[in-house]
Amino acid sequence: MTVKIKLKHIPFDWRIGNYDFDIITYPKNRTESLALRTSAYSSVTDRERDILLLFDRVIEVRLHNFNFEEMYYSDFEIENTLSKESFCFEVLNSDWLKQQPFDSLNYQNFKHFLFWGYDSFIEVLADCVKIELVTSQDNC
Repeated sequence: MTVKIKLKHIPFDWRIGNYDFDIITYPKNRTESLALRTSAYSSVTDRERDILLLFDRVIEVRLHNFNFEEMYYSDFEIENTLSKESFCFEVLNSDWLKQQPFDSLNYQNFKHFLFWGYDSFIEVLADCVKIELVTSQDNC
């Protein structure tokens, strides 16, 4: 019997969109940040906006070009189901995080984050994540 992936919602009132994740900045070492841009949808305001996912102290990133829910159909469970379905999660029982060969004292608070859209998802091992709505568009 396979152990189910345990997911916990990250509070966010917008649903990750159907589109890809764009890498804005990529860390060259573990002290730098990672910034990703994607779209999100609000059922309350019936509109779509760009969002930034900002990660501090990144260990590793994985981008997958397939649907998470279809791939892991019966292999995951979501805690805190009263939360809105933002598709922003922390993986509570991460084997990937346990397998990392790093100093546990310096990286003991790191987490496995998972964000899924319609046909792609991204996983990040990082210290923390901050989610921001993009307030203006660049016209460059």
